[in-house]
Amino acid sequence: MQLKIIRSFQQNKDASAISLKLYFKHLLTFKFIYKRLKTIFRLGFNNLKFNAVFKLEAVFLRLQSNTP
Repeated sequence: MQLKIIRSFQQNKDASAISLKLYFKHLLTFKFIYKRLKTIFRLGFNNLKFNAVFKLEAVFLRLQSNTP
């Protein structure tokens, strides 16, 4: 009887250790994905700003060249 209790306790401990490992693994995965998304959005935003400036310059140059 005592051996059964010890064995079941050991199994529960193993299960909780495995679930804890999985939890941390998922946490790290989530952190990694979050960092990636943040980088992508930051780069995308900078790219949009750059494109807007570039287009404004193009419009300005076109206006300059059209004026006699």
